[in-house]
This record gives sequence, C-alpha cells and structure tokens, in this order.
Amino acid sequence: MRDYGEAGALIDTPGMKLLVAQALRWQPPLYEGKVILFRAERNLRGYPTPRGTLGWDRCCRDLEVRDLQCNHAEILVEPQVQRIASAIDSLLGFGTPS
Repeated sequence: MRDYGEAGALIDTPGMKLLVAQALRWQPPLYEGKVILFRAERNLRGYPTPRGTLGWDRCCRDLEVRDLQCNHAEILVEPQVQRIASAIDSLLGFGTPS
C-alpha cells in the first residue's frame, strides 16, 4: 500500500485513491515556450526548498527559476505578490512608464 504521508487522511475512499493514482501516473506534455518558476526559498515548515528546478525541467525547455525570500504560503501575500506581478509586467512589456 502506498504511503501518502500527511495527505493519507484525505485519501480515504476508493474514488480518491483512483484519482490520486491517475494523477501520479500522468505525464505532462513538453512545453516549448518560456516558463518562469517563482520558487519560495523555504517550505511551510521553514526548511530550505530543494535547489534546482523541482522537476519542471522535465516538461519545459526554456525554464528560468527565480527564488523568492519567503516560505511557500507567503508567496500569496505582500511583498511577494507585488514582486511576482512586477516581474510578469516586465516580461509582458508593461514595465513602469518613464
């Protein structure tokens, strides 16, 4: 039987087990466009996030990793939200007018 760690309590029905098994077998297609991975430097418990691409390089040819000085949940709050929004604006050509 597969160990789902802390999520094990949520995977308690045959339907959920089937969905999880399907998700674990799914392989994303290779994406040819530019991808930017905004990665938190720490996980929710405060431990460092593993270096590298976290597996994204298996499905993206043009991948750039940008580290944010926060934990995973803090990506969704200021000041990280503004940093991500500014990076996206710049990438799309919507930089600050001069």
